[in-house]
Amino acid sequence: QLLLRVLGVLDREAVPYCLLHGYEQYPQTIAGDVDCLIPDEFMPGRLARILHAHQQEIGARVVQWFEDGAHFIVLAGRGEDGSPVLLQLHVATRYEMVGRVIFQAGDILETRRRHDEFWVPAPAVEFASVLANRLAKGDLTNNHGHRLARLYALDSRGCDYHANRLLPQGAKVVIEAATTDD
Repeated sequence: QLLLRVLGVLDREAVPYCLLHGYEQYPQTIAGDVDCLIPDEFMPGRLARILHAHQQEIGARVVQWFEDGAHFIVLAGRGEDGSPVLLQLHVATRYEMVGRVIFQAGDILETRRRHDEFWVPAPAVEFASVLANRLAKGDLTNNHGHRLARLYALDSRGCDYHANRLLPQGAKVVIEAATTDD
């Protein structure tokens, strides 16, 4: 619920944002930090002022903020039962993997779509982001493959474009795997 309150404030304050991946289980399950993208002009000052001004409404305050290429922000509050609750936001102004910019904020925000109560990337953008992330980490599991196949099914033309952009020599293999969910 803390995440939904933060995102609600961002919506009301007209801060365009996009949750980059892992959102399928939100808000019920948040396994780690929440990767979020917002335009550069909000970082860090405007976002800090918004979070501070709305800490009562959010039910948490910023207790840690540092920059590691992106901004890592920790909010602390109390759950309904009074237990401590932490929300870790990893806020970037572009999607970058191993020093390569995959997308600028505008590329993602222009095509974002609504998923329940929050904004997520367009299927082809998320496909490219997941693919770049998994290739950079050298770890592509069956679950990642199934996610790529589901995204491919939603926008095959867009996914084809990004596969060819990211892997000109290997796009055919990726497209075939995504098409067949293999």
